[in-house]
Amino acid sequence: MKSLVMKITISVLLVTLLGVGIFFHIRGSKTYYTSDYNVGNSGGNLYNGGFFCERDGVVYFANPNDGMSLYSTSRTGGDITKLSEDRVAYINADDHYIYYTRNNADKKTNFSFLNIQNYCLCRVDNNGKNREFLDSDPCLYACQIGDYIYYSHYDKKEASTLYRVKIDGKECEQVVNEPIIAVESDQNFLYYAGVKADHNLHRIDAKENSEITVNNGNYYNPIISEGYIYYMDGTNNYALAKQNLNSGEVTYVTTDRVDCFNLYGSTIYYQRSNEKNPALCRIKTDGTEYEEVYAGNNANINITSSYVYFSRFDDLSTFYCTPTTGKINVTTFNPGVIKN
Repeated sequence: MKSLVMKITISVLLVTLLGVGIFFHIRGSKTYYTSDYNVGNSGGNLYNGGFFCERDGVVYFANPNDGMSLYSTSRTGGDITKLSEDRVAYINADDHYIYYTRNNADKKTNFSFLNIQNYCLCRVDNNGKNREFLDSDPCLYACQIGDYIYYSHYDKKEASTLYRVKIDGKECEQVVNEPIIAVESDQNFLYYAGVKADHNLHRIDAKENSEITVNNGNYYNPIISEGYIYYMDGTNNYALAKQNLNSGEVTYVTTDRVDCFNLYGSTIYYQRSNEKNPALCRIKTDGTEYEEVYAGNNANINITSSYVYFSRFDDLSTFYCTPTTGKINVTTFNPGVIKN
């Protein structure tokens, strides 16, 4: 009798465990789509490596103290959590997932010799779990809009071209046969500057999967904000220009030669390219309130609602930060290292 009871108990337990396993497998394999044209990260951040991305008060970032592994923190810098050992860039986020390009080729991780997908496009849950490979080929410059990721895909046949893939890994297809960076705007549009055939301003309709030329010109790193295009003007020594989308009128925010820039509200942070006196600077979009932030050759300007982050040119081992608004106060960004 006891033996029969034990067999029944074990059978019930196994069935229960199997049911729980199936439930979590289905739950983990289900894809949660966005309800609107969610923008995964700002265009300014993505032009600057996409090392920081803010979503609903949480900042996802590549930790320079830990080989650019994926971490998260609160808007003000607390509650630091390690999410992945992957070396990440071009971070995007929505309500359920984090998307990034992975570059593990120079990371010394356990069993790295088995890791074939060193460069690829990945998706993880917003707690860092359940990693999925959306494209296993080499990928860069990822930008999420709605249920699609637009990114630079590399293969031996056509080198780097613009692709898009659905967030479930399906519908992977080439969009533009150029190595371009397409970034967010509003609604369902992305903008990019041509690279091979021209440097005109182009627009992609993510809903219709179509593309048009908006304006002819010599645009670099265009950012659309409140009816204006902000860009580096290749015909005028890469000065920082803004153009009214309706009238086409062009004015210059600064005549400084610009290496890179980022926009937050009515403030622009940019790297002044000057052989004798380079510096990270900030200025209002109307050209007023110019200030020097940090002397030297800087790059990778990423902005959240609380801080502006940047590094020295060609050096990702250390990032610096200063409050996004208010008085300039540059400090070293030092989030520390969390061991798994």
